[in-house]
Amino acid sequence: MNVNFMGGTEKRRLHKECMKVYQGRLQSRYGTGLSTQIGHYADYVSNGVVKEHGTVCALLIDGEVAAFLEGFIDKGSILVPRLAINEKYKRYSPGLILCNEIIKECYRSGKIRCLNLLRGTEKYKYDLGGKTYITKNLEIDLRGIYNDEAETGVSP
Repeated sequence: MNVNFMGGTEKRRLHKECMKVYQGRLQSRYGTGLSTQIGHYADYVSNGVVKEHGTVCALLIDGEVAAFLEGFIDKGSILVPRLAINEKYKRYSPGLILCNEIIKECYRSGKIRCLNLLRGTEKYKYDLGGKTYITKNLEIDLRGIYNDEAETGVSP
């Protein structure tokens, strides 16, 4: 399997094809093809253009996107908020194959130490060795720290 690193026009074309797969996956699973730009999405893609620290990786079968992931590279990790497969190829587990190939390439390059598939309980995450862990949320209320409106600019 070849791992190619693309830039410019090639990356934009690949991203466009990946979004077609993503829309198809949403349509088949949830009855809608609408996607929203939430979370880290704006950090690595803007108006269909993959930013410098963004990455799009795809597994192609006969020139067609069978699976893809996109995310961004930060401190030696690839953070992946989006991974999708083409329903046409799902019996071949293209998402798992793609992740395995990326992990092997990261190991060979020595530049990326972690493929972080982020939160979620999708089966493929467990198939790749993921473990369940508790994510804690913390809320800090700063209103009690300040004594008067002059310090905060907000009246009580």
